[in-house]
Amino acid sequence: MKKLLCIASLLTACALPAMADNLYVTGDFGQTKTSISNEDGKLLDGKTSTAWSLGAGYRFDQNVAFELGYRDWGKQSLDVSAMGESAHVEDKAHALVGSVVGTLPLTDVFSLQGRLGYANIKAKLSANNSRGQSMSFEETYNKVLWGVGARYAVSKDVGIRAEYSRTGKFDDTTLSAFTVGVDYSF
Repeated sequence: MKKLLCIASLLTACALPAMADNLYVTGDFGQTKTSISNEDGKLLDGKTSTAWSLGAGYRFDQNVAFELGYRDWGKQSLDVSAMGESAHVEDKAHALVGSVVGTLPLTDVFSLQGRLGYANIKAKLSANNSRGQSMSFEETYNKVLWGVGARYAVSKDVGIRAEYSRTGKFDDTTLSAFTVGVDYSF
């Protein structure tokens, strides 16, 4: 077993420099929009906050890559009143995401991108009413993540990206974000 582990470690160490040419890191920030609905209509529609993400990717070729990352959709809040009572409600969400990213080069420096992936979303909802009572709960959801965007290559190693992304609906909630970011290739 020790020999097998040593051989696997040696092969990995030899392969990493060859793979490094296709590795990149990415980061972005932007604005999140959260919509929560119920039977009567929208409870929270268009509330925005700051979104950000960090990730790493591997380019298989100029058209296909795989990315892993962390996305924070920020915090949205809402004050509601009904039947003489008022409450303050907050919603926070973040996710681990994995996506296949397709790229369509239009010129040497400009390309369009599409994303299809998986998001493991952790959402927390908390509420405090005017009588001092509070409640909160946290749920985990596994949803589809998709996005469309564009990339401009500033240099061989650096690109600027803009993207709109959205998750599948969970518990009457939809998360979307418009972000601008940068990627750096090794």
